[in-house]
Amino acid sequence: NKRNIIIASGTSSGKTECFILPIYNHLISEYKEGKLNPGVRALLIYPMNALANDQLRKLRLIARKIEEKCGEVPITFARYVGDTKETRKQGEDQFRLNNPGEEPVKGELLSREEMRENPPHILITNYAMLEYLLLRPHDSAFFDGEYAKDWKFLVLDEAHIYNGANGIEMGMLIRRLKDRVCKGNEGVLTCIA
Repeated sequence: NKRNIIIASGTSSGKTECFILPIYNHLISEYKEGKLNPGVRALLIYPMNALANDQLRKLRLIARKIEEKCGEVPITFARYVGDTKETRKQGEDQFRLNNPGEEPVKGELLSREEMRENPPHILITNYAMLEYLLLRPHDSAFFDGEYAKDWKFLVLDEAHIYNGANGIEMGMLIRRLKDRVCKGNEGVLTCIA
């Protein structure tokens, strides 16, 4: 019902699935309706790259299952952090180094170059990189222009760690993001903590 939600549960209890499955459901619905163009629909913010990397593994698993069951569904996802490579070739080399014997799934974008040309539907980052993305003109494709009008979800993982000054900074960062992608209008983004 497009309501904001807080998910609080123990470690390994399925919190990720509580937001990933509805996001994928939304993207599959857009695909079936012929409305799935490039552009971020869901931003997943993690406090540490290790958590973002773990999320990436889950997204690969889901993408592989969808490909097995449904054939190729063009849902894209990407991780944009400090060590994300600039070119596809560099990204593929890094992927193979970090995932021996594994191939990337079709929907995974591995380089900054690819993401700027066709922004992914699911973008994974950390709060420090989000700050840079909002400031750098060459990363504006995520937030401005033809591919930036369909934002739907904002996921803040490990929300309990943002308290004190860090919590205030995160609150301001989210306000700036919302001002950029939905002009601060309420009800556009479903926020999940």
